[in-house]
Amino acid sequence: MHWDDGSEWRRWFSEIGSPDVGRETRHLYCSDLGMAIDLALHGTGIALVSDTLSYGDLKRGILFKPFTFSIDVFGGWHVVCNHANLERSSTRLFLRWILRSFGRDGALNIPL
Repeated sequence: MHWDDGSEWRRWFSEIGSPDVGRETRHLYCSDLGMAIDLALHGTGIALVSDTLSYGDLKRGILFKPFTFSIDVFGGWHVVCNHANLERSSTRLFLRWILRSFGRDGALNIPL
């Protein structure tokens, strides 16, 4: 299963030395990574998702990570909000948490 055009799976297979694996298989496209995780939880297929997004399910043992190998994600993730929400303490708390979770404590453009 994948949420993109399949390029991340192709890159994953290429980096483990099997670039042609999966080219002739059926694909299930999901609109987001959360949906891909839910489908994997329900046995619909295998999803390529981040450790951070799947951490809780992995820790509880309801998802299994069959390989230790992983690839870095191309591009970036961006957190956006309007100025009014930025003033809310709950928003600032969330931003602090997400930065700590990704090891980016000093990566914020505004003081928290």
